[in-house]
Amino acid sequence: MVIAPFDEKLRRQALKRGTAFVASNSLTSFFSLSVLYQRLRLNYCLEGCVLHSSALKAIEKVLKAEGKVKPSFDEYCVLKALMTLYEEEPVGRLLLSRKLKMGEAATRTLIRRLRKEGLIAVDSIGGCFLSDAGKKLVSNIRKVVKEVKVFQKAQLGSLALGNVACAASIACGCKLFERGLRVFDLRDEVVRFGGLAALIVKIEHGEAILPANGGQVFSEKDYPELKMLKTELKADEGDLIIVAYADSEEAAEKALLNALVKGKVSAIFES
Repeated sequence: MVIAPFDEKLRRQALKRGTAFVASNSLTSFFSLSVLYQRLRLNYCLEGCVLHSSALKAIEKVLKAEGKVKPSFDEYCVLKALMTLYEEEPVGRLLLSRKLKMGEAATRTLIRRLRKEGLIAVDSIGGCFLSDAGKKLVSNIRKVVKEVKVFQKAQLGSLALGNVACAASIACGCKLFERGLRVFDLRDEVVRFGGLAALIVKIEHGEAILPANGGQVFSEKDYPELKMLKTELKADEGDLIIVAYADSEEAAEKALLNALVKGKVSAIFES
C-alpha cells in the first residue's frame, strides 16, 4: 500500500502498477514520501514520452517526398498547423495560410498531406479540423511540450536578449542532461534554426535556475523574471524551459519549434 498526498495522475499510475493508493493530507506523509511522488511523476512523464516518438514519425511522413518532389514547407509548418487546429478548429484554408505565412498552393499541399495521413478532416463549409488521430497526436505532444508562449522584450526585463522571445516548458526535460547533452548544446540548436540567442532554464528544488558558463548558476533572486517564466509556462520539478530569441515572433517561434522536432531536443520524445 502506498500512502501519499492525493494526486489523480499518481493514483492512476499506482493502480496501473497494481498498487493500492491511499490519499493523505498529513504533512509528515508528504515530506516522507516526496521521493516516491517525484519517482511516480517521472515515470508518468517517461511513459508519455514513448508515445511521442510516433508524433515525430507522423510529421516525417507528411514531409516525405512524393517521387522527386519535396514539399516547400518544413517540420515547423506541420507542427504549427496541427497546434493551430488543436486550439482554434475549424480553420479555413485562407486563414491557415495566413497563420503559417505560406502561399495558398503550399497550404493546399499541406492540407492534402495531413488529410492523407488521417490527421485532419476537411469540411467544405467549416474548414479543416483535427481527426481523432490528429487530436491524439497533438495531445501526446502537449504532454511533453506543456506550454508554448510568446514574450515581449519588456516582459523579460534583464533576460531580454532580443526583441521578442518564444518559450516552451518541456516535461521532465532535465532528463536530457542525463543523456549527455549540455546546456550550450541546446542553446546552439536554437541558434542553428534561426534564433538570435537562447536561454535554457532548469526547474530544480521548486526554483527556476539559469546555468551559465563556467559552472555559475543564477537563481530567481538574481533574475526575478525566471519565476515569471516558471509560472507562465506552468513548469514543474524536473522540467526544462527553452527560450528562443529573435527579431520577430515568427522567427522566434520557428527557431524554437524546429529545435524541438529537428534538433537534439527531440531526444526527449524518445526517452
